[in-house]
Amino acid sequence: MNTLPNIAIINVGDPNEVDKAMKEIVKVEGPVYIRIGRLDESEPFYTEQDTFQTGRILNVCEGTNAAVLSTGIMTGVCKKALQKLREDGISLALYHIPTLKPVNTKAINLILQDFKIIYTVEDHNIFGGLGSLINDTAIKSNTGNRIINIGIRDRFGKCGSLRDLFVYFGLSEDDICRRVKSTLFNDHRDI
Repeated sequence: MNTLPNIAIINVGDPNEVDKAMKEIVKVEGPVYIRIGRLDESEPFYTEQDTFQTGRILNVCEGTNAAVLSTGIMTGVCKKALQKLREDGISLALYHIPTLKPVNTKAINLILQDFKIIYTVEDHNIFGGLGSLINDTAIKSNTGNRIINIGIRDRFGKCGSLRDLFVYFGLSEDDICRRVKSTLFNDHRDI
């Protein structure tokens, strides 16, 4: 979808955000693709006070060691994973990026300046998704960040419950925790 010209791409994360996003995207001129995951199994994080605005990045929680940038239903999974990591003394900031196109490069650059280590988490192919967008932005801004992309690595999908699929593709809370613990304080590049 990202290669289509002049299309807005929205990836909402929970039922509260769907409601607010639908009211906002009808105002967008041109085509809009909205991706809605299996919200019946998602972890809510969007509050009544949160407002949806195309291009806005939501700071879900503060942290100091690194930043996690996620999109769609993965933000709820990340929020739970980050709560587990906090119990182990690891403090990560969490940002929800529902607008993948047009991407808010100004806000992303501010995050890249604040954190040297960035994790991207998506239930999508890391090639052409959020991970690629963040990688491209970091290269253009020349901030020297270490970026670890967590997502589907160029594979075909499977059928099953959301939780089973998260485990299969390495996207469960526990998988995210393991990935962070194995890479956060490790100087070697993640492969």
